[in-house]
Amino acid sequence: MAEPSAATQSHSISSSSFGAEPSAPGGGGSPGACPALGTKSCSSSCAVHDLIFWRDVKKTGFVFGTTLIMLLSLAAFSVISVVSYLILALLSVTISFRIYKSVIQAVQKSEEGHPFKAYLDVDITLSSEAFHNYMNAAMVHINRALKLIIRLFLVEDLVDSLKLNCSFSVSRLSMRSTRIQAKLPGIAKKKAE
Repeated sequence: MAEPSAATQSHSISSSSFGAEPSAPGGGGSPGACPALGTKSCSSSCAVHDLIFWRDVKKTGFVFGTTLIMLLSLAAFSVISVVSYLILALLSVTISFRIYKSVIQAVQKSEEGHPFKAYLDVDITLSSEAFHNYMNAAMVHINRALKLIIRLFLVEDLVDSLKLNCSFSVSRLSMRSTRIQAKLPGIAKKKAE
């Protein structure tokens, strides 16, 4: 008789907490369980759920702000320019931090050493076995993509090829309509004058 009541009790707890607002990680429930997703373990999907619902405002603001800046940068500049500016910014920050730490060490006459020593000592060599595993996994995806491209462009299935054509056409039309919408206020202003 004790087992059915325990099962009913656990069912009532899980059903009442499923519809409720998820608690903070580590705040109740079974360890390793994601409160936002019920009984699934807390993984990247739980982290995405926490980002979408602004559980941690600083982290969400940083992620969405960075994403917005990247999208705006990619809209205004080429991918090569954006990547080169990001690398330049990263290099500027690390060089500035290194110089700052060197000046602080000289002023305080301390021997702390290189500020990035812990990261310089990390072994990042890739074994040939791991490299072959990664390449085999990549080859599966590359072969699948090549088969899909050949199938679409050589019209193995007419409907799928038409869907691809329509998606390109719709994206081209949406870009044109966006340009027209951006020019409309200027055209209306010229006509009013």
